[in-house]
Amino acid sequence: MRYIWQVPASEKLSLFDQLVNNRNLKEDFFYASLKDIPNLSLVKDLDRAAQRIIKALQRKERIMIFGDDDIDGITSTYILFDFFSRLGFQDHYAYIPNRILNNHGMQEGFFQVVKNRDISLVITVDGGVSAVEQVKKLNSMGCQVIITDHHEVPEILPDAFAIVNCKQRDCAFPFKMLAGVGITYLLIKKIAEQINMVTEPSYLFWVAVGTISDKVPLEGLNRILVKEVIENWYEFEDDTLDVLNKYFWFPGDFSSRMAIFRYLIKLLANGREAAGDNAAFRLLTLPKSYKNMIVKSLIKKRNAGESELNALRRKTDKLLPDENESCFIYFDKDDDIPHQYLGLSASSISKQYMIPTVFLKGKGEVIVCEVRCTEGFDFIKAFESLQELLIQWGGHQKAAGFTMEEENLEKFIELFRLYAEKQRETILANRKLVIDCVLDKSQISELMSFVQIDLPSFQPFGEGNPEPLFLIRNYRQSRDGNSLGFADESALLSDVDYDIVFNFRGSSFYIIDYRESQKNKKQPGEI
Repeated sequence: MRYIWQVPASEKLSLFDQLVNNRNLKEDFFYASLKDIPNLSLVKDLDRAAQRIIKALQRKERIMIFGDDDIDGITSTYILFDFFSRLGFQDHYAYIPNRILNNHGMQEGFFQVVKNRDISLVITVDGGVSAVEQVKKLNSMGCQVIITDHHEVPEILPDAFAIVNCKQRDCAFPFKMLAGVGITYLLIKKIAEQINMVTEPSYLFWVAVGTISDKVPLEGLNRILVKEVIENWYEFEDDTLDVLNKYFWFPGDFSSRMAIFRYLIKLLANGREAAGDNAAFRLLTLPKSYKNMIVKSLIKKRNAGESELNALRRKTDKLLPDENESCFIYFDKDDDIPHQYLGLSASSISKQYMIPTVFLKGKGEVIVCEVRCTEGFDFIKAFESLQELLIQWGGHQKAAGFTMEEENLEKFIELFRLYAEKQRETILANRKLVIDCVLDKSQISELMSFVQIDLPSFQPFGEGNPEPLFLIRNYRQSRDGNSLGFADESALLSDVDYDIVFNFRGSSFYIIDYRESQKNKKQPGEI
């Protein structure tokens, strides 16, 4: 598809200054560190939650940590569980539900475990802010609840003892976009602060893993947390990393270290089991002698999953949204897509066609759904307008999910299409490439120097801080040769000048979009 090119008016500046100016970067982008974490007392309910947990530890109450089964939830559960263990506490447990076997959130099996173990305090990590009925049930069982979450906050909140979520309107903490593991890390730091102890440095590594996996913006505090790990890679002592090291390649630069994060995320995603257990969580918590066996099992599952994913991609590649549609909705009535890949499938379509994408599938007596979109569309607002059709929903503006009664399927599809159609102009306006740096063929040597020397200072790249987009004008393959080494220069078939939008990933330049040059003329769709 063709994109709208948003070209900056800063071509006379150096590439470094273009990137700084066009992204409106301040000095703290390059120099902020852990010492710049804002005052933790600004986080609503963080002090209250910490004091309640300290009291529970002192009284030797039984504590249950309830986590989500994605990587953000697993790493959140791990660092809090391990923190309690390092304090010498023993009456704490973890429950990570399997969303493939059960519906999302707290289900009957969890309540039974809480009852059987006589739990008096439940701490949710990476979830719980919309669990109104579930918290009410726990309260009726004589169990208090502390919620730590980072998802969008609904109008009606659970009756929890404390809710730690920076997105609450009356939360004064200046950074709102932490991952669930980032919120959990702040809670641990607050508890440690109140009992005069130092937190385990290796927690930061797993905070980075969870943060990257959840695709929250890598800016502000998230950037500080991830960059701290990447810049101090060899300073983290951790039994799990010791075992995993033989499966890693030499992480000599930012890109290779980010690649290792992605490897870990894919590996840990294969830990789902039944009855609240999770092999990835066991890998992180069990003694070193058990870890290698678990790693081998996770690798075997990952390899099998890769084969499954390749087969799935061949199926989803055949799904072609109507060119005139404002959204894409797919109901998997033939059971082609495993539940755990609904989000991945939706993301693939959304990224390729830049439209809100909805993937639905039956699960028992209900419909489950994963949704994804790019900039310009807010799924949380969409769900709020359709909430009478939904059982439970939550997530972020661009990535969310819900459950729904099967009888509401057709009505939901009808009303969602109408909602998306009303957003058509916004959706179309956001099918754009925001170009960071503009150059011509005479600046190719400057570009190569910039990539080698200056570009690393803008890393880590990810959500909210993507790899820069470059625009080179008047590039001709036959005349200029493969001077940039484009990975897909075969796309430039005609012997004419091209304007090319590209980025640099890993060690290569990749073409994103291109069109024939019309020298000294603004291109159609260029703004």
